[in-house]
Amino acid sequence: MPQDASLPTVSSLWIGGDLGWLEHLCLTSFVAAGQPTVLYHYAPVGNVPDGVEMRDARTVFEMPEKLAAQTAPSYVADMFRIHLMQHTDEIWIDTDIVCHAPLRPDAEGFLIGWTPWHAEINNCILRLPRGSQTLAELMEFLSDLSRLPPWVRPKLRQRLERTPLEERLVARYHTLRTIIGPKALTHLLKETGEASHAQEPDVLSPVPWQYVDVLFNPHGGWQGWTSEETRSMHLWSNMLKHHKKQTLQPGSYLAQWAEKLDVPTP
Repeated sequence: MPQDASLPTVSSLWIGGDLGWLEHLCLTSFVAAGQPTVLYHYAPVGNVPDGVEMRDARTVFEMPEKLAAQTAPSYVADMFRIHLMQHTDEIWIDTDIVCHAPLRPDAEGFLIGWTPWHAEINNCILRLPRGSQTLAELMEFLSDLSRLPPWVRPKLRQRLERTPLEERLVARYHTLRTIIGPKALTHLLKETGEASHAQEPDVLSPVPWQYVDVLFNPHGGWQGWTSEETRSMHLWSNMLKHHKKQTLQPGSYLAQWAEKLDVPTP
């Protein structure tokens, strides 16, 4: 399907060689929905779907070398998506999101959603307008290494406080690898009152990670988590190491999408 210029751009970041079949499928689903789709990168990436625009990630966030050497891609991505909110009007998507229907922010420019049971507001799909108080707080936290995160346990804050300032960029990750992930986002959105913009779980991230195996089940089971309002499915890729190497069973959620999009799978 041709890109729909009326739709906002969705963007992601990839660090670490070629895309796997699952990431290829997910990005293809956005292209197929007509949504302009961008993949940022710091190094060459292979197996990128046709229709995905490649952009240099340094235009958004100049990654310090020590982050690549001493932390993990997930930490860099958490920082990158915050800078993406500040410097562009694009919607962040993780590379393990299947698009059921095009994504759009609400009237005030937010696109955020609860995980099942309202456990937290996930950052797998994220759009905060540049006037967002939450975004301002996140940017301030990134730029001011003296700031201690109130969303982590006191013992972890104390450990971080004992760390010299010049070491805190890396130490934050080793204190809690998701230190600027969903916990931070949820805490600040609640504090600012902007959590009121969060979509219900069935809209953006219907299936909880505890039950993500159901997406590989040829006998179904995922349908009860979705609704007519569902726009996307979060696959929780970090929970799928075993499944990603197995042959997809015909009739399963992912087998159906692979067939629909004509994406090769194991």
